[in-house]
Amino acid sequence: MKISVVLSAYNGAEYITEQLDSIRNQSRPADEVLIFDDVSTDNTVEIVREYIKKYNLSSWRLYENKENYGWKKNFMFGMNMSSGDLIFSADQDDIWMPEKFEIMHRIMSENSDINVLASALEEFFDDGHTNVMKEKKDTELVKLSFNKKIFDIKYPGCTYCIRGEFFKECMPLWRETFPHDAMLSRNAIISDSLAICNTPLIKWRKHNDSAYSVEARKGKSKT
Repeated sequence: MKISVVLSAYNGAEYITEQLDSIRNQSRPADEVLIFDDVSTDNTVEIVREYIKKYNLSSWRLYENKENYGWKKNFMFGMNMSSGDLIFSADQDDIWMPEKFEIMHRIMSENSDINVLASALEEFFDDGHTNVMKEKKDTELVKLSFNKKIFDIKYPGCTYCIRGEFFKECMPLWRETFPHDAMLSRNAIISDSLAICNTPLIKWRKHNDSAYSVEARKGKSKT
């Protein structure tokens, strides 16, 4: 199955090279990597362009938005342009474990009933401490069932592997206020096709100036 990576970038110069390295150095390479810059005002575009040139990455593409979409629309726009059987959504400041594609590709190949597969993760913070998020069950794969906490999104979109066909089916349901991870995970759990790979496959950077953190604080201030 073809693997697509969709990375949403905005003023990511400080950390984006680490993320690009972790995508490039996967044990099972991606078939296409699509990077969508959302009108950055720093040198993110130059860093990405030089990175692609330096490593001669013919299957990587950089797209520069003509206007600022915001991270929700940027992700959905980018994922809709991807052509993979499996789609991985990437933030600009995380670090992926080298075996992420290989493990998740295997699980999706062996389990045709799974449309959205998230992975356990390791949070790492500015002060140096870390925290592992995983399911309590001692198995590699945990299938999630419909429950009253359907609206609680435990695992972020940067841990997701999504079947391309399922994404296309969900796309008409999307509205610009919907985060891609919330929409996809809720539709997957309703259709009994959401699961968690219980192996931490991403180091998830947690800091106060990320787009998600800023938006979350704005939302709380209005309540």
